Amino acid sequence: MKLHRFNPKHKRNTLFFKVLVFVGAIMTGALVLLASMIVQQAIFPKAEEFESSKPMENPEQKKVKRKVVMQKSNKRANNVVKRINIPKVQQTTPQFTISLPSGNGGEDMGGIGVVNMGGMSLDKMEIEIPPMEIFGTKASSDRVFIAFEATKTTMTEEMGGLDAYNVVKGEMKKLVNSLPSTILFNIMAYNIWNCHLFETCFPSLMPATAANKATFETWINRINNDPLHPANLKPNLRVKEENIPPYANEHKYRYPGCGGMEHSILGRYEIYQAALESHAGAVWILTLDWPLADEYIMPYLKTEEEIKKYNDTWKSNIEKAKEKGEFDENGWAKWQEACKPACEKARQWLIAENKRRAAKGIPQMVEDNMLAVADRLKIPHPPAPRHPDYYLPVNLLPKKKVYTKQSLYAAYEPLLKKNYDQNKLPRPTVNIILLMRRDGKFAFGLDGNSKKGKKKIAEARSWAKMNGKGTARILRAAKPVSEFEDK
Repeated sequence: MKLHRFNPKHKRNTLFFKVLVFVGAIMTGALVLLASMIVQQAIFPKAEEFESSKPMENPEQKKVKRKVVMQKSNKRANNVVKRINIPKVQQTTPQFTISLPSGNGGEDMGGIGVVNMGGMSLDKMEIEIPPMEIFGTKASSDRVFIAFEATKTTMTEEMGGLDAYNVVKGEMKKLVNSLPSTILFNIMAYNIWNCHLFETCFPSLMPATAANKATFETWINRINNDPLHPANLKPNLRVKEENIPPYANEHKYRYPGCGGMEHSILGRYEIYQAALESHAGAVWILTLDWPLADEYIMPYLKTEEEIKKYNDTWKSNIEKAKEKGEFDENGWAKWQEACKPACEKARQWLIAENKRRAAKGIPQMVEDNMLAVADRLKIPHPPAPRHPDYYLPVNLLPKKKVYTKQSLYAAYEPLLKKNYDQNKLPRPTVNIILLMRRDGKFAFGLDGNSKKGKKKIAEARSWAKMNGKGTARILRAAKPVSEFEDK
């Protein structure tokens, strides 16, 4: 048997070979296509398709005319407001410039202004301010103003002397040192016998920084630190608006009791006015007296003709007294000169007395009126001559007219609206502290238990209550009244 070997070179054009190649090519292509589809689905998944919702039908409605009543409501919402207390955090604050207004003291004596910090108001910030306290009277505000009397009478023997006065100053120091730096404050001292002029620690309300507190400490230590020279003030302020409320002005015409009206009555209400002009929110007034509203005298004479006639008649009466030898226009100057020896003896006695007291640890005696000391020691001196007021034509004065408590307060209403309401500041809380003698009398001798004395105390409490529901407190020789009870 004969075998045949396969030789491709000779059989490559056969039909079988062609079919084999064709089928192989198709299968290879199919495998490649299938592999590519599997890879594409694994790497790039098919995105889901979403059909948008059909638009809602909005059939046109018929237009109906309706009357709507708009009513403005001032009622407060009943939503509960939550207060967020922010703890104190030590942080570095940016520096800023405080622009102080002109006109408080200095050349023009224009009055107290309020600190301008680029439109920033502490009232608009949600800062919780703790209540402040002086001798049991409390108030709370970011603007603090304290006025205290520095008249020599505050340090007399009956008032407790210089030691008792230092207790009062110490209470003010305690309050100021407790103020946070976000609080604005100022302190004012006044001598009631030098009315219209006061001395303030700062030109206006200032931040209670450590530096300003140190300045205050130095300033208040100087006030009434010398028993021989009390009321050693350096006036730098007077109220901006005078004649609030209108009063019988002794500088235009004198009348019986005009000195007391000008100093003791008008002067104390000007202290209240100075506090309002400072825009203060918490006010304390420490004073020897609080005048009754019916002690505040309205103008007697209103026209220039009436004033001229009155003053001309007064001068004529004095000239007639001179012709009769009843009056010497130089009499007061001669009398003061004649009293100098008696005053010098009294001064030497006072110096020796205070040395003796200092050695024994006894409070110093405070007095600057040496003639009053001479009278107590019975040192002789010439009697005082007649005062020109003795010849006043009182018959030309109309009947005295006075204020009521309500009309007196109403006179300050324009000032309150201007300084508080228009600036969106809450009206101030005013506390009054009456400094009285240890025997329960007012400094000038009025018994606190008398009818008029009780009325004065009630007037002080009422005035404080009218001003932000403030309170009044009585101190006897710098001690609360309760410390003297049952003794």
